[in-house]
Amino acid sequence: MKVYLQHKRLRMVLPVPTWILRLMSKAAIKNSIIKHTPREYIKYVESMDFNEVDKAVEILKQYKGMDIVNVESNDGTKVRIRL
Repeated sequence: MKVYLQHKRLRMVLPVPTWILRLMSKAAIKNSIIKHTPREYIKYVESMDFNEVDKAVEILKQYKGMDIVNVESNDGTKVRIRL
């Protein structure tokens, strides 16, 4: 997966390996994620089924090259996430 960021003259491409996404989706990492999550968002993290997130990441590997996020703000900032 690649994350493309563009803001005025700044352009960045951040490659995110699939294994990092799978690691983040493991239930064992859940406590660490909760520890660093702002209090008002903890309820969302706790409600996630991390096993299903892991399955979703595996399925998304089949759609290489597909844009899953492609947004542009009024100030010209662009964000695109491509598998």
